[in-house]
Amino acid sequence: MENQARMLSVVPDWASTYHVREAKLDDVVAMASVTRSSWLKAFQSFLPDPVLKQGTQQHFEQLWRTILLNAPEEEAIIIEDEGEVVACGACGMYRFDYNPPLGDIIKPNAGELYRGYVTPVYQGYGLGRSLLARRLAMLAARGCSDVYTWVYEDNSSARGFFEHLGASIIGIRHGKTMGSHWFREVCYRVKIDKPA
Repeated sequence: MENQARMLSVVPDWASTYHVREAKLDDVVAMASVTRSSWLKAFQSFLPDPVLKQGTQQHFEQLWRTILLNAPEEEAIIIEDEGEVVACGACGMYRFDYNPPLGDIIKPNAGELYRGYVTPVYQGYGLGRSLLARRLAMLAARGCSDVYTWVYEDNSSARGFFEHLGASIIGIRHGKTMGSHWFREVCYRVKIDKPA
């Protein structure tokens, strides 16, 4: 397994036009657009059309607005290309009221990664890794050493992403997406190595 510390230090070979910053309420519409396009591309092969149709622009705007209004408990960041939002993601302490604790595996000071999206035409250029690295650094600053994320079992792209970077599977659960469609979800753990 690869050293997971590299997740904190990955810096893509970007043009100088890329900029990473904390998200603001003014970014909600752009973040929802990124989310929707990425969500549809990633999930259209295994989620039924009625479920996909629920992933509207308005749905994702409300989702991001809720996250941003819950600061500082939840944090969100964006990546811009010449002022255009092309990636976004959120993190915070593990949401025990939203996800199962999986027995004794998840510790009380655990962090969680969620809502990581990159506009499809920008995928494959390292933005996802930078989005991950920045969020892990934010959680490390909160004192987290164990970070978790839930991924659809059928989302081979996201699973490959985390497994390539050394994340380990710690559990699987059944859940519902959009309140109606049953699915299986895999929980990954990322260990944040403390500086020597």
